[in-house]
Amino acid sequence: MRWPASVRFVWENLPILLVGGVLCAAGWCLPRVLPRSPLVTIAAVTLLVLPTLLAWTRACEMLLTGEQHRLGAILRTLPGAWVATVRIGWPGLAALGLASTAITAYDISRQSWMLLSAGVSVALAGIGGLLMITALPYALRTRCAAVAAYREALRVIMIRPVAALGTVAAFVIFVLASGHAAFPVVILLALPLPYVWARASLGDQVAVGQEL
Repeated sequence: MRWPASVRFVWENLPILLVGGVLCAAGWCLPRVLPRSPLVTIAAVTLLVLPTLLAWTRACEMLLTGEQHRLGAILRTLPGAWVATVRIGWPGLAALGLASTAITAYDISRQSWMLLSAGVSVALAGIGGLLMITALPYALRTRCAAVAAYREALRVIMIRPVAALGTVAAFVIFVLASGHAAFPVVILLALPLPYVWARASLGDQVAVGQEL
């Protein structure tokens, strides 16, 4: 029986992916003990979880394209991933914060006109999140400007919409499932996410033998 390439990739690179899963799960623990505020959670995820996932996505890109890789080199990408997350991701994260605030305001006031505001905010957050998640790996890989990263993100979404939307869906599942999961479960949930993100980002640049 021949296993799918995605399963073989995770199994063959399990040690590296486990290190990333542990770091990601450790970063995810802090938002869970902080005050229950959506804005605080978004800020903590931005500073701790997303950069770690982005750095390990870059590692998966290197593995998928057959580049040389070492754990030390991957760890050294963490500062660049943090900078890229803040520099490229702030519009999408701001949209998420706006949507969270609008939903909270509607829950408190129950005014019908605020429901429209919340709906528009959620739509903007969805678009901003899709663009941000698509742009971040390209920005880290090429060190390009924010405008160029978002331009490339639009191109990728138009060419490979299923891959882009699938990555966002994987993120949503990870966030929802990790909300109350135990630490080992969060590690397992984080294992395939960098591969999915890297595979969607690279598209046709994946090395022979790594196709899904």
